[in-house]
Amino acid sequence: MFGGGRRRPGPRKGADLRYRVEIAFEDAVLGAKRDMTMADGRTLTVSIPAGVESGKTLRLKSQGQRSAFGGPPGDALLEVLVRDSKVWTRDGDDLRMGQGVPLRTMVLGGSVDVKTPSGSVTLKVPEGSNTGATLRLRGKGVQAAGRPGNLYVRLEVVIEDPKDVDLKAWAKRSAT
Repeated sequence: MFGGGRRRPGPRKGADLRYRVEIAFEDAVLGAKRDMTMADGRTLTVSIPAGVESGKTLRLKSQGQRSAFGGPPGDALLEVLVRDSKVWTRDGDDLRMGQGVPLRTMVLGGSVDVKTPSGSVTLKVPEGSNTGATLRLRGKGVQAAGRPGNLYVRLEVVIEDPKDVDLKAWAKRSAT
């Protein structure tokens, strides 16, 4: 009377399969294509979008379990775990890092090479910089669509040769 009759079994979608995948920090920042082997032995090329974070799920349509009832296959759901980086920390779409800079460059100014996820760049250090000063490299952070983040570099003084006689003499003269 109200449509409560038995429903005919029709083609039903196959089950979704869940996986947990670990990716490199750089792949999460820049995006990448990686081959991944599924539980049934198939190898799939997966597009990792730039900006993906740990805990997010990537859906691979029709890559799950086949249907036993003639329907479409389910989806493969990949839960992403991003490995920590020894160089950078993530702050939203921005990255942060520390960079050792020779004392001479901090005092007189100059340039240092800085490692970014997409390769090394040259950073200009202003004259008279001090440990803790932070400089921004625009657009060198997470490469999220349309609005790349920045890379913030915290300067840290490094004494190249702590036994340098001239440096010790200068420090003694400065102390008086």
